[in-house]
Amino acid sequence: MSRKRKRTERTQPTQDLVEVVGDVAGAGRLESARAAMRLLRGELRATQEELGRALDVRGLMEEAARAIPAPPKWRGQRGRGKPRVSLLALLGDLHIGEVTSPRETEEWGRYNHAIAEARVGRYVAALLRWVRVLRAGYRMDAADVVVLGDLISGDIHEELMRSNEFPPPVQAIAAGRLVAGFASALAGAFGEVRVYGVSGSNHSRLTRGYQFKGGTLNSFDFVGMEYARALLRGHGNVGVEVLGAKKMVQRIRGYDFLVGHGDQVRAWMGIPWYGIERDLRREAVRRLARIQEQIRRSAPVSGGMDYGLGGHWHAPFVGPSMRYLINGSLSGTNEYDHSAGRHAQPQQVAALLSMNHGLFAPIMFRLDDDSDAALEGRDSLAGILGGEADG
Repeated sequence: MSRKRKRTERTQPTQDLVEVVGDVAGAGRLESARAAMRLLRGELRATQEELGRALDVRGLMEEAARAIPAPPKWRGQRGRGKPRVSLLALLGDLHIGEVTSPRETEEWGRYNHAIAEARVGRYVAALLRWVRVLRAGYRMDAADVVVLGDLISGDIHEELMRSNEFPPPVQAIAAGRLVAGFASALAGAFGEVRVYGVSGSNHSRLTRGYQFKGGTLNSFDFVGMEYARALLRGHGNVGVEVLGAKKMVQRIRGYDFLVGHGDQVRAWMGIPWYGIERDLRREAVRRLARIQEQIRRSAPVSGGMDYGLGGHWHAPFVGPSMRYLINGSLSGTNEYDHSAGRHAQPQQVAALLSMNHGLFAPIMFRLDDDSDAALEGRDSLAGILGGEADG
């Protein structure tokens, strides 16, 4: 037998073994791919079921929530001859569930749910004091509340998952209660209160990245606002509307407001001034073209834009040409802000609307207080889950 033939005989079993191993590995990869496909199909079905439940959340909330008793009906204001104005109150960046430690911020910031409740109470009290002063010169029968998103802390960052006071579903319920309590307090001082809620903000999203298709529904903003609506169903003078797009024009007292959380605007040096200028310019160009087309076709003109409202930046200011109001936050400076050398007190913004003056008299209410320190470490979970909603 030649040496070449012996070598072939010795190598043949090895080649057969390699082929068998290859076949087994290929079959394993195929079965692994099939298992992954089955898993993805199961996740898709679960997602579709969750979306269906989210779309029906209003009915579920109404069944589960105990309505807040309506306050005594407001009897109206004597003010013949006084110019008529309405209150515009912004409420946003509540970040319910976030815990900020004063030890980690060098006392620049502290926050938890108990502090949030106290600050919303201060905001209502300050607004009503301001309104009482204004009513000496104006007739003010109506209030509009624009809730600008980031109702909850959420879990979009790992550090929030580790440090939040309670998980996102509980955060949404707690935020809804605060929004409802805020609107209920105003309902006792105005003949009509309208609440408009932005949904789909960054901290309230359920996806890792931004979700533009269906993002307003797949959001804890939506859950919180629907819970607030359920709690307010006994208030005949309060209406709640969840806006259907991340950014959209909403007509308020005869004016068109471009309303959004503000996370679509890019900042420069930490201030979104030029980003807002570009955003307003783009919106103005496309809306002007739409209006001109409607005029050419003699169609009813819609889609205009008078003012803009936003949040997200935690630092209140009046934007370009007095046409854009940025709200502050309820939470104030947190550990991330402190590490970046930023500081913004917990503040919320309000203004007035009139047919003669448009948007005017913006005011910023600072909401922190020395008494916040006594609320650190308080356990709010039992009160949220087991407490009864009351006025």
